[in-house]
Amino acid sequence: MHTLIVMNKSEYRANMEKLVVDSANKYKKACYISFSDPYHIVIELLQNANIGEEKFIVIEASGEVKESKAISKTTYIVPVKDLFKVYLFLRNLIQDEGIEILLLDSISALIYRYSELPLKQMLTDLLLDVGTFRCNSSIVVFNEHANHEVITHLNPLIGKSQFIY
Repeated sequence: MHTLIVMNKSEYRANMEKLVVDSANKYKKACYISFSDPYHIVIELLQNANIGEEKFIVIEASGEVKESKAISKTTYIVPVKDLFKVYLFLRNLIQDEGIEILLLDSISALIYRYSELPLKQMLTDLLLDVGTFRCNSSIVVFNEHANHEVITHLNPLIGKSQFIY
């Protein structure tokens, strides 16, 4: 199931820490995809939440790199602007690593930084693809973007919405 998590920007860090703890407790293997922070910030967040490295794979979806690259066995950088490579990478990762949930942090960052990309189609394809592998997702968005056209386009794919303020 895909869950939209709407949160207040001012409580973002604390809410993300709660979200990773909840995910680590509920799932055996998770993948944290960051569209906003570099991978080392996400790893620090996981360490602060006392989440073991074996629970999460961290992906920094950066527009700065041209090719996907491994930083470590559990940390990767992928080129968000090359959507086909991102899909192939995620598909293989979900299958090979047994990923049960994707944390997408955040759609607001995509709207801010990559509005020139076909975000509606990209995210629709991603959610449909992820769903075929019975992988859940938690999709983070700031409350200021809760009614953005990208989010309203995704609504038919969203199983539930959760508001955290």
